Amino acid sequence: MKINRNSLFLLLIMLAGTVLAQSKTNKKNVGKEVPERVISVDFNAIKGPLNTMFNECVGAGRANEGLRADWQQQLAYVKKECGFRYIRFHGLLTDDMGVYKEDRNGKPEYNYMYIDALFDFLLSIDIKPFIELGFMPNALANGDRTIFWWKGNVTPPKDYEKWGALVKNLTEHFTQRYGANEVKTWYFEVWNEPNLTPHFWTGTQEEYFKLYKYSAEAVKSVNPEYRVGGPGTAGAAWEPEMIEFCTKNNLPIDFVSTHSYGVNQGYLDEYGNAGTVLAPQGLIWNCTIPNGVLPIHQPTLSTIATTKRRMCCKNLNKLAMRLNRCRIGYLPIFLKSRPHDLLHSMVVLEC
Repeated sequence: MKINRNSLFLLLIMLAGTVLAQSKTNKKNVGKEVPERVISVDFNAIKGPLNTMFNECVGAGRANEGLRADWQQQLAYVKKECGFRYIRFHGLLTDDMGVYKEDRNGKPEYNYMYIDALFDFLLSIDIKPFIELGFMPNALANGDRTIFWWKGNVTPPKDYEKWGALVKNLTEHFTQRYGANEVKTWYFEVWNEPNLTPHFWTGTQEEYFKLYKYSAEAVKSVNPEYRVGGPGTAGAAWEPEMIEFCTKNNLPIDFVSTHSYGVNQGYLDEYGNAGTVLAPQGLIWNCTIPNGVLPIHQPTLSTIATTKRRMCCKNLNKLAMRLNRCRIGYLPIFLKSRPHDLLHSMVVLEC
């Protein structure tokens, strides 16, 4: 390969200039003392009890990843070092978990082999599932809209009776395999962020409430002491409406969940090309509610107006007063399965 002499000469000049500049910078710093930074800690001084909300729950990408040996090794290490008590992930009912199909006559067929393998491992390292009931098995879906590269179906069921039967059968299976006393310590959350349409849910709010009705009744039909709730929305959306719906229809709801992000826009497509408003009501600020202070990520964007923060606080105040006797929980969720996944937190009001 021939090298142009002029090009080589210019390259050498550029390299020489870079070396000379670095040499001058180093000479300027010679003799300068680096300021000493002292951090004093008194291990005998006790400020008060440590709030361990930070290790209540950890999040993963999707259920199918939990079948991998490297994933299990990493979670076991994180559990040992950080003491997380619960784990939450998407895609428990997605087709790559092989849970649901129908025969030629439309009769449902259930298979929990992969779920058993995953949950057996979780319990073996003393971490409990925070179950997200979703996404929709393709054989049960009324559409083909999906999210993420692994194509989680985000459409409502074509038959709500069959959806309820699936949830009931799955809950019965958990009871038979792990025992009622164990399953009582779990959470059953219906879907994920249905307010972010059409990304996570192509249906309406009313259709989500219908999904919740069938799900909650299915779980409670197995054991009334099992905990079921939702809506797992982004930005504290739909909470008052959800409480009102459950009250009017005499439906059980043991906890109310929502997700608070450190940003007001995220990217839910595979390549991060399309921004999605994650919190239409604005990000939540620390709010005083009847049970105390609800700790939420502090917004980092100066564009979040104080009026928006107050509106969110007002909504949560209203919600907490309706729930009454609720325990405030704060579950930090860390999603790292894809580069564009976000760090967010989940707020849980549990009665």
